[in-house]
Order: sequence, then C-alpha cells, then structure tokens
Amino acid sequence: MADAYFIVTLSSADDGSGPNYDVLYSTDCISYSPANPATITLEYVGAQGTITVPDNTQCVKLTNINSNCTNSVTSSVNITTTTTTTAAPTTTTTTAAGTTTTTTTTTLGPSYCWKVYNPTEGSLTVEYYNTINEPVIAGLPGDSTDWICVYGGTTPIDYEGGGLVIEACEIQCTSSDSCTGCNAPTTTTTTTTTTTGPTILDWQYIHERGATGTMTIYVNGIVIETRSTDSNDTWPLSLGDVINVEVSTGACSGGNNIANAYTTGDLNNDSACGNGSTSLTTTGYTVVSGDIGTTLILNVYSTCDAGCV
Repeated sequence: MADAYFIVTLSSADDGSGPNYDVLYSTDCISYSPANPATITLEYVGAQGTITVPDNTQCVKLTNINSNCTNSVTSSVNITTTTTTTAAPTTTTTTAAGTTTTTTTTTLGPSYCWKVYNPTEGSLTVEYYNTINEPVIAGLPGDSTDWICVYGGTTPIDYEGGGLVIEACEIQCTSSDSCTGCNAPTTTTTTTTTTTGPTILDWQYIHERGATGTMTIYVNGIVIETRSTDSNDTWPLSLGDVINVEVSTGACSGGNNIANAYTTGDLNNDSACGNGSTSLTTTGYTVVSGDIGTTLILNVYSTCDAGCV
C-alpha cells in the first residue's frame, strides 16, 4: 500500500470557526485514524493544507477544534471508484457551521497493477495516477518492493530518477491493496536478492498530572510530527536517518511544581526539568544496519512532579 497526498481547501467558514482543524482518514468510513499531519491550520476561506493518507482511503474527516466555536461540526469526504466506462467527475460542496464537506464521485476505466522495486539503501519516490486518475507521489524505503494500482493507459515514473525498477503486471485492480504479485514473463536470468522489512518509528506522546506541552519530531532535520495533545503514530525510516525530538512542558504548580520533559525507548533517552516549565532537545539517534526491519520505540513525556524524574 502506497501513500497519497491530498489537498484540503477551506471553501467557507462561519464566525468562530478554526483556524485549527483535526484531520482523520478511513478506509471503510467507519474506523478513523489521524492523517499526517493530524492537525492543519486554515486561517481564511481559500486556505489549503496538504495531508498524507493511504491511497485506498475512502473517507476523510475535517473537524473544527476551536474551543470558542459552540457549533463545531465534523463532516466526511467520501471517494468511491468503479471500473466502468469513462465519464467526467462530478463535485458537490456543502457548507456546515464551522466546516466544509466536499464529496467527489468519479467513474473511470480499469486500472492495472505495477511492481516497483527500490534497490538502493535510501528512500526513493514513484509518481503515478491512481484508480481515479489523480496524481500520487509515494515514497518507497530502501531495498523494498511495493505494488501499486495505476490507472489504465498511464505509466509510473521514477520521480527523482534515482534508480527505481518499475515493472508492468497483467492484473486488473481496484486498489493497491489488491495488488500482491505480477504475471510478468519469466527469464533465464536468476537473481538472488536479500530483502529486509521496513524500519518503523513507533512513537507516543503523553501528558501527566496536569502538564501542558508540545512535542516535535525531526528526521534528518525535517519536521515529521508536531503534537500538543496525547498522540501516537508510526513513521517509516531508512538506513542513516537521524531522529531527534524537541519537547516543552509547562503549567506545573502546587505540590507538583517541577516540570519534566523526557524520552524513553530504543532511541537516546534524555530528560530536562525546571520550576514550572522546561524544554528539552534530545541528541540525535542514527538508524544503523542492525535497526533495519525492526520497530524502534520512542516514548515522549510532559509531566508535572514533586521533583526531577
């Protein structure tokens, strides 16, 4: 399964709406998970934000989280695809108090599976058109293989020209999840490849005893997550990636007036404390060969205590 980039546009907003909204996605329109990022800022009508979700996503929810807005409304975006004759897409936009819902239904022709292999150690990117003929840019970790469902008549491309091996399959599909192999002809050449699974950063951020705080995770100096509430998620890593965390803690008073910010898990464990508030920047952790194919645990805490932990 590959990732897809989607653009969220605020087409209408009532007084008191925003500017911050939670964004969640679902592959079955029943169970929802946070998109990446989980919160976006849309400060005015026409403002846009880009989120990353799996390319088999069926519904997206945009939720007004402004505490001053008494009529926050959650709406969903439903994307349905069928494989019949080609027709032009239709779009309906509905505005509710504080949020906007856009429903797009598209009927297009058949799509086919493609095999994409990254033989390098670093991440590479493939660009293709999905089953509803929309462009998708998806990352592929080093030394890994993925199957993608590509709209018929189009061909995936190596976005960076970094050495992806792209192979057409003879299998019709409705989503990337339905692509698990290729019917490509065999050759007389035998190639032995050692393949390892992806490396995953499994993180969580926890507030305790009335503490407030914000956590930011960096990979190679680029922000991948910023959260100010209890949260958890995962992120794919590659050999040589460097991870570090910034965390601040505040609002500590009374018997638990010492603010603590600290990390535990498989990365470098660091801590900081101070009277009322504190902040911490951890030392960088570099992904080594022994980490490949494993899950690295990162626990981040903002707590108020009677002393330094």
